This record gives sequence, structure tokens and C-alpha cells, in this order.
Amino acid sequence: MTCDALKMRKMINEANTKVQKHSANDVLNAMIEFSTRPVDKKDPEHFFRVELIDINDENEELFGGNDENNHEQLTNYLSFVAPVPYQGNFIYRSEIYDHARKLNVRIDEYNIKINGAQIFKKYKTHLKTGNGPDDVFGVEFYDFFAADESLIGWMWFGKTSFKAAIKEDEISRGLRLRKENIQIGDNDTLRDMFTREKRGNNYFIGEIFAMSRELIPNSQRAYFNENPARIDFEHKLKDYFNNTLYYIYREGSDINSSIKKINSYHDKVSEFEMKVAQGGFLTTEEREREEHDLKAKEQEAEKARKYLEKKREGGLSIFTPQIIERRTKEIGTINDSKKTDKSSVEPPKESDDRSYAESEPTTNKSQKKFLVDTMFPRASRSERKLLSETLDKIFAIIQKSTDKKTSEKLINKIKEELK
Repeated sequence: MTCDALKMRKMINEANTKVQKHSANDVLNAMIEFSTRPVDKKDPEHFFRVELIDINDENEELFGGNDENNHEQLTNYLSFVAPVPYQGNFIYRSEIYDHARKLNVRIDEYNIKINGAQIFKKYKTHLKTGNGPDDVFGVEFYDFFAADESLIGWMWFGKTSFKAAIKEDEISRGLRLRKENIQIGDNDTLRDMFTREKRGNNYFIGEIFAMSRELIPNSQRAYFNENPARIDFEHKLKDYFNNTLYYIYREGSDINSSIKKINSYHDKVSEFEMKVAQGGFLTTEEREREEHDLKAKEQEAEKARKYLEKKREGGLSIFTPQIIERRTKEIGTINDSKKTDKSSVEPPKESDDRSYAESEPTTNKSQKKFLVDTMFPRASRSERKLLSETLDKIFAIIQKSTDKKTSEKLINKIKEELK
């Protein structure tokens, strides 16, 4: 069957401009021709093939931009729209097939190729999120049943730490709706099912397979025709999305925030100890400010630890204990890599504070004395004392007048120039 798109377009335009009236039947009869030919020996016994000839240049999505040899854009599109198999390196595909067999349902799959290269669903186990990389460590399933206990749909989604929303450039992002393994709509079609937060769909990868015969795609395959079956299906999706999936990604995000607070405190302790060891506090005010910040970080870290312990025993999400178990291991790894001792993960003891206080003025005094002696080698003792006090005041003014990052940069620059 050959379809003449140019003739179709011409006849439709004539009808729209009232040049000549054409019925749909007239257009179809004029644009379609049928012919037969012997099967090529290279062809499989059963196949279906579509050839697009003389495509307009403006249809860039079919060419991957202006480069006709680049089919990545088309491949990515077909990877999720077409009924194709999962790619081999998606290690959880066998679990998905097993679940379908348990339900006694079939996932329709076809071998679709572009220039001889077969198309696969591009699901993977490593994802980019707004808070760094995250890994899929398993898949979870859920089945939707009608009142008569008939299966109307089933789904799978990837289990991750749900640190943050998945990056937009990850083409597998979002829960996708499918009928007979053909995508309905796009990756955002189900976002409205998350009535609490529409962005919830961006935390997941996975598929919902509609099984009911009464769930009929519309002509654009953008969604299902409205009928009682669709309304019932939507109610079940919304219930699961907002009473189960919502708490999964929200608690995953809260766990990530708690881990970051604990690690931030560890980093602050290490930074504080290094400054003490190197005589990095140039004024008493700077030292006191850093101690105050450290105490605030300690309180945040302690609150975060208590939150994790409470959620470990029982959160609102079915995955919270698993996620906490995986994420808390990162704290130990970070400490080991920095080779920190007990003082790097606990607030300094009172005895430690006294030792720091005793050593800090001496170190700062020797630093300023070194700078003054270097810059003014012929100055008298009283002049050097005055210069040292002046230098102390200058550093204090810089610290009060600018933010921490800027003040450190300026003070270090002065120190470098005076060496």
C-alpha cells in the first residue's frame, strides 16, 4: 500500500479553501495505491515494514537535526513509544517478565530496526538527579484490580534512594502509560495523577500497563477515551500514587537532606581542626564565629541522626528502612576516605576547646609577628607592636565588612603580599 502524502495535502487544502469539496473517501481513494510483489528471500517469514520516502526537511525529529546520519533523536523516541524489548544491560528486565507471567499476561514486543540497528527500551540502573547520581537497586510491582477482581492494569517502578527529582535529560524519567506495550501520551501524561505534587512523577522510572479492554486509546494515542473504566482506573492510580508513591519520594528526599546535614557537620569539624592546627584564626572574633557555626552544625546533625533513627524503625514509605540502610553507609565511607578520627564526627570536648584556646593566640601572634618582621625589618619593638595591632584591626574590619569567602580571600592575599 503506497500513500501519496503530497496528493493528500493538496486535496485537503482545496477542501479547506473551498476550491473544491472532497470527502474523506475521495481523499483516501485518490492517495492510496495497492500492489503486490514476490517476497524477498532475505525477508523473514512474517514481517511488517514502513518506508518513509522524500520526507520534508523541516521534520527534523525524524533525522536527529540537520545531520541525516544522526538518528539518535528518532531512536530515543521509538525506544519508549514503540513496543520493543528492554535493553540487555537493564538487569531487572527478567523480574518484569516474571511478574507478567505470574499475572498470565503478555508484554507485546517487536523487533524494530533503524538502518539495521535494533531498538530497545533505554532503561538503565544509573540515573542523574538534582542531588547527584542515584542507582536503581531493584524494582517494585503493583497490580490494579476492578471491583469484580479482574486485572485492569499493573505497573513496575525502579527502587532508588529517591534523593531528588531525576534530571530532565534522562530520557527514561517518569512513569509511562502503555497499552499493548505502546506508549500512551508521553513521559508526563501521568503527572496529574500526583494530585499532592505534580512533580512527583519526576522522581520515578517505570511503566503502567493498561490491561482492560475497555481502556481504549483515543485517535492521537494521547490518552484513553472517557468511559467508566477510565474513571475507575484513574481513581486507583491516584490512590496508589498519592498514598504510597508520594511518601516514597518525600521520605527519600528527607533522608538525603539528613545525610547532607551530618556530612556537612563532619566537614565543618575537619575544617575547624585544620584551622586550629595551622593557626588559621587571625582574630578572636573569627574563632568565636567559627565555633558558633560549628555548634549550629552539630545541632543540625544531631537532629538529622534522630530523624534517621526514628524513620529506621518505621516510616510512612515502604522503602524507608532500605534507603536509610543504603545511605547511612555513605557517612562511614566519607569518614574513612578522609581518615578522620573520633573528633571529626563528634563535637570537640571541653578539654579540646581549652587546648585550642591556649594554642590559638600564640599561633596568630607568631603569624602576625612574621608578617610584620618581614615587611618592616628595621622597625623598633614598639613600632612592630603597633603594626601588629593595626594588622589585627585591619583583618577584623575585613571580616566584618565582607562575607566569609571574600574576607578569607582578601586576608590570604594580604598575607601572600607581605611574605
